Amino acid sequence: MAVIFIILKIILLSFTNGFAEEINLYGDAGEAYAIDIYLGHPHQKFKLLVDTGSTTLAIASYAREDSNIYFHPENSSSLYNSGHKIQAAYTQGNWTGLLASDFIQFPSLSGLPEVRTDFALITESHDFFTKASAWQGLLGLAYMPVGAWGKDGSVESWLDAVDRNLNRPVSFYLKLCGPISPTNTTHYGYFNVVDDRTRNYNRNKTFRTPVLRKRWYEVGVIAIRVMSTKSNETNDGQVQDTVRDLDEEMCVKLNAVKSIVDSGTTQIKLPDKLFRQVVDELKNEFRKSEVILDEFWNGREAACWPEPQVWSLPWLAIDLLSADADNQYFTLEIPPQ
Repeated sequence: MAVIFIILKIILLSFTNGFAEEINLYGDAGEAYAIDIYLGHPHQKFKLLVDTGSTTLAIASYAREDSNIYFHPENSSSLYNSGHKIQAAYTQGNWTGLLASDFIQFPSLSGLPEVRTDFALITESHDFFTKASAWQGLLGLAYMPVGAWGKDGSVESWLDAVDRNLNRPVSFYLKLCGPISPTNTTHYGYFNVVDDRTRNYNRNKTFRTPVLRKRWYEVGVIAIRVMSTKSNETNDGQVQDTVRDLDEEMCVKLNAVKSIVDSGTTQIKLPDKLFRQVVDELKNEFRKSEVILDEFWNGREAACWPEPQVWSLPWLAIDLLSADADNQYFTLEIPPQ
């Protein structure tokens, strides 16, 4: 797998003018994004959560209390089950299973051939599948050091299997977006695999941040700020040549534990002290309004207000290292939604 930088697209936008681009990722609010795949011969269809925070392709091989959709090994004539036990643990949940291999195909990616790949037949799990989740497994996109493990060696990732079958390195393109309309809770996105020899797939301006360590996608976060006025805070579409008013203490705290880009989670997680600092800044920006009470900022109550909503919370700005030069950075702007 030859991904050496992260291509950052605009995240979690609400599209009010329709969605003209191709989409193949779907997810409900608060859930991750899933993609349709075919596994085995004859094909069995499943939804896999697209996860840059893990490495191993894994799929349920048993019926769960809230889902009877799972992979039936006995129905695939092309399955190879090694019988070797493997396991994986995550920030939340874990599973154990058997190392197997079979053919996987992505119906939404016509240019990508079907390939045989290692994967895990999940036989037991704990707090791994969310209740009523619409997905049956994971498509891990991270590096080998954080893959599933067992006594009999490592598990090849799907991306490495694609590299091997095509006999050339490839990268993936991941675009995560919000709902099409305010009345639709489904989030949409697009996933594709691109040839490293031809990187002309993106016609828009692209910002790249280096991967600092090839385990998860560890990136360099310089600062996180509350934007009092969006229009004056940043120069849209520009890479800053120098780090403006760098808060060295914040930078050190942010990088004490490295930041990762994880498509399998739905939150921006910060160290406790910095989290309280950002919340206090948001609270101060909104102190003049009596719509949101202190209980909301303390996490004790939800905030409710009458329609129409004539106010808005500030945006957040996250400054990330630029891959173009060590003394450059760009800003990722996060809307309050």
